Formats: sequence, structure tokens, C-alpha cells
Amino acid sequence: QDLTSTTTGILVSANPSAKWQISMTSDGAFTATPVTPNDSEITTDGLSFQIYSIQANQQVGTFTFTVEENTSTDNINFTRKTNNFNLAKFPYGFYVNNFNASAPMVQDGQTVTLKWSGSDLGSYTILYGTRSVDVTDIRTWTSPAITETTTFSLRASVQLQGETVDNYLYVTVIVANP
Repeated sequence: QDLTSTTTGILVSANPSAKWQISMTSDGAFTATPVTPNDSEITTDGLSFQIYSIQANQQVGTFTFTVEENTSTDNINFTRKTNNFNLAKFPYGFYVNNFNASAPMVQDGQTVTLKWSGSDLGSYTILYGTRSVDVTDIRTWTSPAITETTTFSLRASVQLQGETVDNYLYVTVIVANP
């Protein structure tokens, strides 16, 4: 219910589809299984599952996407592994993307210009080292001189209905001969 109010219309796919299938087994729960026992072996080709066409509700916040995996090397003794992914859900119309640097590498003591696209719904902060700079009202920022390889983070925050959600984008600039 934190992601969607209806399970109607949710689509799924498995790849390779000739060896794996995925289906909704109950509201919000999906199970992927091999078509035959011989198809259960995962090779270097890997496998992927998609769950899409979800009608997200208007609730802003973070929801947990849980993945459970049952694996076995002998098809007799199975081990269950669980991983939780906390995913942020933003209000309709929010976007942030194209975070990039004017150069992938600069000389020691040079600056770099960072650019991005983002909707007016959010506030934006550049983070690097122990510093932070509010860049909410701009979409281009030039760093001070950098003397070591630096990873810049762009934090986009949206607050709505008492909930705050953040999205982070990253770019690393190498400093030649620091």
C-alpha cells in the first residue's frame, strides 16, 4: 500500500522466458520459478525479472521492496536469502537527471563545472568531502580548486505531506598528478 493502491494492470516478465516464469501469487507478491527443474541452473547468461506498469499512488515517502531467494546446489537443501531495498517515491512531476562534470579529469588546483536538470519541486545540495553547498536556485555550479580526485554528490530533496525523500546522483572528477 505504500507504493500502489491497486494491483490491477501490473505486468511481469522473465528473461530468459523459455526457462523462467514469474507471476503475481498474491497482492504485492511475485514468485519466479524455473519452467522445468533443469532450467533452475543460472549460467553466465544470468537472468532478470521485471515488474512494471505499476499505478503508483500519491503517497510520498519510502517503501521497502523485499526480495527473497531460495537457492540450492543440489535441488534438495535450499538456503533462503532476503534483501530489503528501501526505495523513495517522489511526487508526480518531480525529476532530477543529467548530473555531469565539464571534464572527467582536471589538473591539480583547477575547478570543474557541474550541471544537472531538475524540477522546481525539490531543493538541491552539492556534497563533496565534508562540504555542502545549497544549489537549489541554480542548475550549474563551479567548484573551488580541487587538489585530489573528488566524488561530487547531488542530493535532491522533496518534502510533501510531512515526508522527505532524497535522491542522490554522483559524478567523480579525477585530479591528474595530485
